[in-house]
Amino acid sequence: MTETVSVSISGIAFSFISYENVKCDSNQEGLLLGEFISKETNHVTDAEHTVVNKQNIIKIKSVIPCPRQFYFYNAAGLLDMTKLNSIVGSEKDKVVGWYLFKQKQISPPKLTVREKIVHKQVAALLKIPLPTFTTCLLTMNSSNTKATYSFTQTFLRYHMGKYESVPVQVENLTLPKYSYKIPEPMPNILSKVIKGIDKDNLESHEFVQKIQEGLQGHMKVLLEELIDKEEQLFKMEEEVKNLRRQVMLNHGDKANNSIEIDDSLDGDCSITDSSQVSDSVLENNKKRKGKARKNVNPVTPSKYNTRSAAIDTNEENILHVQEISYSFVTKRQNFEKK
Repeated sequence: MTETVSVSISGIAFSFISYENVKCDSNQEGLLLGEFISKETNHVTDAEHTVVNKQNIIKIKSVIPCPRQFYFYNAAGLLDMTKLNSIVGSEKDKVVGWYLFKQKQISPPKLTVREKIVHKQVAALLKIPLPTFTTCLLTMNSSNTKATYSFTQTFLRYHMGKYESVPVQVENLTLPKYSYKIPEPMPNILSKVIKGIDKDNLESHEFVQKIQEGLQGHMKVLLEELIDKEEQLFKMEEEVKNLRRQVMLNHGDKANNSIEIDDSLDGDCSITDSSQVSDSVLENNKKRKGKARKNVNPVTPSKYNTRSAAIDTNEENILHVQEISYSFVTKRQNFEKK
């Protein structure tokens, strides 16, 4: 069995951390909020051995910055329970780690003895296993002209008696090889949600949560509209199937009672039907008239008109099916574009 641990942070949370760090002239600290996800996959080898791969993901969704450095612990690394509870509040179950922003860059990034003590105490207080509790070290560099800023983030966890780095992936901002791509313009829906939020009495993390709630509400409305459109499409598909089935039945009746129109008989119509005139009747007609006539099956106008009406009905059904199919395809294309 193989087990791996990685960190996944949303683009909104990462940009929020960077903003909080840039606007401060000193070191910055805070807590990371999110959830812990565990996935297991089974692979069968050629020798019929089952290999279990367990992937643990620390998913970070938001942050809570502290007012200043050393806010919830003292110089010896002992925690102040009152201040820590005032920061966490009702989000105690969502804490997955904490972060440190340092103005002075240290290479390679590492924790001091005091920070290691704080790391273990916070994990024990929140009842989080040390292998899944992470610390994020952040640093920033700028060019001489202050035109370009570069950020470095390193996530650490305590495992097997030492602190080791954890791979990180920033969602919505990176490609598979962790190379940044050009961000797309802000959608109109996101702009409407942001404009509808009162920003005066909200903290930064509360403002991010309000944006998330607004987008989730918009998604629910879209899902309801999608369900209604899907039901309409299903009804139209059933109607098209029924009409096609009716046309096929009419074509079957037409094949059983086939009509043959012979234009070579001086405008007369010859219909092949199951009812045939007996030879004795034809002989009697020859004797009466004194001459033989062509073997033409007697056709009454009423029967021929009935066959013509059946043909017209089939043509009307075919045209109706074509109109329904065209309307169905047009509505489906418009729905997919929307």
